[in-house]
Amino acid sequence: MTDKGLSRTAQIDLLSRTLEGLLNVIAFEVKGAPVHVDGFCLRDGEHRFPPLEVDDDSPVLDPYYPPHYFRANEPRFEMIRDIAGTLLEQVILVQGERAVHPDGFRLKNLSHWLIDGEDDPGAVLNSISWACKVKCIFCYERGNPPELNFPPYKTTLREILTSVRYFDPVEKKRLPIPSRYDNNEILTFPGILEVIRALRKKTDAPMINISTSGTMLDEPFIRQLAENKPLLLSISLNSADPGVRASIMKEKHPEIPLRSLPLLKQYRIPFAASIVAWPTIPLTDIENTVAYADQHDPLQIRICLPGHTSRFSQKILFDLEDYWGRLIDLIDSIRDKHDTPIIPLPYTYEEIRQGHFSFVPGVGGVIKNSPAWKAGVRYGDEILSVNNVPIRSRRFLQALMDRLKKEGTKTLWMQTRRKGKEEERIIRYSEETFDHQYPYLPETRHFDVNYYGMYLYDGFDPADVIRLRDMALARGAGHVLVLTSWMIKPYLELALQHIDTQGVRFVPHVPENIFMGGNIVVGDLLTAKDFIRAIREYCREGEKPDLAVAPTSPFSSWLRDMRNDHFLKIERITGIPLYFMETPKLWS
Repeated sequence: MTDKGLSRTAQIDLLSRTLEGLLNVIAFEVKGAPVHVDGFCLRDGEHRFPPLEVDDDSPVLDPYYPPHYFRANEPRFEMIRDIAGTLLEQVILVQGERAVHPDGFRLKNLSHWLIDGEDDPGAVLNSISWACKVKCIFCYERGNPPELNFPPYKTTLREILTSVRYFDPVEKKRLPIPSRYDNNEILTFPGILEVIRALRKKTDAPMINISTSGTMLDEPFIRQLAENKPLLLSISLNSADPGVRASIMKEKHPEIPLRSLPLLKQYRIPFAASIVAWPTIPLTDIENTVAYADQHDPLQIRICLPGHTSRFSQKILFDLEDYWGRLIDLIDSIRDKHDTPIIPLPYTYEEIRQGHFSFVPGVGGVIKNSPAWKAGVRYGDEILSVNNVPIRSRRFLQALMDRLKKEGTKTLWMQTRRKGKEEERIIRYSEETFDHQYPYLPETRHFDVNYYGMYLYDGFDPADVIRLRDMALARGAGHVLVLTSWMIKPYLELALQHIDTQGVRFVPHVPENIFMGGNIVVGDLLTAKDFIRAIREYCREGEKPDLAVAPTSPFSSWLRDMRNDHFLKIERITGIPLYFMETPKLWS
């Protein structure tokens, strides 16, 4: 060793081993073509060519996406890029006696990077990045922070077919999907029908779920789509008035998506319609759009309660609670006029607006012609028991229904309550005898609803508070700061009123969403920095908590937020021990 660090011999050995390790995993590229590397020399001018023991007889390599597109879902790709970049600052790669100056890399063996995944072709389709043909005035991309606005990238057909090739519905394996935040209009992608046909050769089990603005849905396109059923389309309808739709979506041919609804019914492709209820759209137009969609029997109509970030507008454009409240009042006034379930998103706000909080699960909607529909179950029915099992919470009911579905249970005896009156409903389902009238088709059981046809909202599970208490007692924490969202806090407070905390003081606290700003209140969009700021502010105003609790929903499977910060950063910077609580994403 020298006084300055590694000896020259040790330095060369370290660089050599690092390069060998990289070349076992990646191939360097020059202008998109892989190049063979058999040595290197130091950039300080002293030429050394250590032999590299690397088997470089790899097959034809598969193309894929830029590493930063996987920042949240597969951060090792960026780590490889960073290691390679640091190495190339120290050395010049060589091939024989010729210098090689790579400008990129690709993975050598994608089968080494497969992850667990359900038999869901949609995960493959969501790898597609392509330009959207509309420019909605409320598009979230206009409000995305710079960290989320990746440089424009268009997927190649070869790339997406690579994803199809590695998609294994039997072993339930697939490649990671990009964690992008850019627009993702799948149906405008050239070759999309080829991709869907390739997926159909892999699997015919679950439906392929596609979100679209509808610009491609003329009859020839729908006819070709129908050849690859089962499919489900989620259409951004927004307005049934061609003039209004053209003005808010900057669309040249608004008649195409509007005419697609009867065609989808004709070709028996189930669909859901969504409406972004932006404040400049008259409430009468929203009501008329719901009525138009309902004529053509969608599975559901989603009313998206809007918000905007500070980057969309530095000025708050509307009072969120006031406008959301008016939208909930509108939905409540028109539900009885239509057969289609009308679902506000996020749905939790509906109970907040109505002022009654309960853990007794209610039915969020019922698909027309489904077994639940024919049994007389309707929106708002409270479910008290199923097959003599008392229902404790929404999460408990959902778990029970999932179990009954897996067991193939054909008959449900449900004790329900409607406007204070208890009734028994008998739901009968049989794939052999059920008539499967549109829109309730056999494949719709793969939609976000159990196969009996009811929408059962998820939500805060009061049992989570008991788990929190037991965890706090096990850690010896007497003062626990529970970081939550504006819409979940009332349920948390209600649950705390009904359990014995055994002396543990729980303090629910809502962090401000500084990263997104504007009038964003959904907790799933919080970042590690938002949590850090909230803990610090709380500590400044009072005593230091023994423990902080944060939800998992703002973080990826690699526990990274939208800014790519790991959740452990919260504990490291604040010095407060952190407990990570499993929570579902509100939007799902």
